[in-house]
Amino acid sequence: MSREFSFERSFDEARRHLELAEKFLIEGEKLINKDPVQASEKLYKATEEAVKTIAIALKLSEAVEAVKKEDGLQNFLRTLW
Repeated sequence: MSREFSFERSFDEARRHLELAEKFLIEGEKLINKDPVQASEKLYKATEEAVKTIAIALKLSEAVEAVKKEDGLQNFLRTLW
C-alpha cells in the first residue's frame, strides 16, 4: 500500500513539473519577438522543469536531490557533461 502511495506522489510531482514546463514553454515562445531576454528566461525555466520531470520519472535519486537544492540542478547537469 505504501508503495502505491509513493508511486502516486512521484507521479503527481512529475506531472506538476511537466505542467510547469509546458506553461513556461508557451510563455517563452510568445515572448521571443517581443522580449528576447524574458523569453530566454522562460525557455530556460521550461528546460529546467522538463529535466526535473525526467529525473523524477526515471527515479534518478541524485537528480531528484539536486533539484531540491538551489543551483543543485545546474551542478548535477555539469557532472553529466
